[in-house]
Amino acid sequence: MMAIGAIRQFIHKAKVMSNSPVNVLFLCTGNSARSILSEALLNDLGAAKFKAFSAGSQPSGQPHPDGLAELERRGHATHSYRSKSWDEFAADNAPVMDIIVTVCSSAAGEVCPVWPKVRGKSKLLCTGPLMIRRILNR
Repeated sequence: MMAIGAIRQFIHKAKVMSNSPVNVLFLCTGNSARSILSEALLNDLGAAKFKAFSAGSQPSGQPHPDGLAELERRGHATHSYRSKSWDEFAADNAPVMDIIVTVCSSAAGEVCPVWPKVRGKSKLLCTGPLMIRRILNR
């Protein structure tokens, strides 16, 4: 597990070496809630500094409607988000990832595809109930 300080140093180094945004892939099993929320928030809040993506080992087929509704309620566009397999990001023509973050413990324990061109990996676990439940209970 990479410490937050190490992630910050890596991001700084990646930005100094390139004017392009830092590519971050968020992984979760279903790619319906936590990973898509992470993708949306980093894309919006990270502006030109980050380009976020999300995927799952067993994609549910669609984003959780409550998650999309919460993003929309907070002013985030949701039209481009979809549930997708992490196999898309293991393909030869996939974007090169700078950081891969696992946002659920079940995906962290699975055998992941090989991303030969990834620059860094991190496992940041959210092992509690679905993030959408926490958001709706606020």
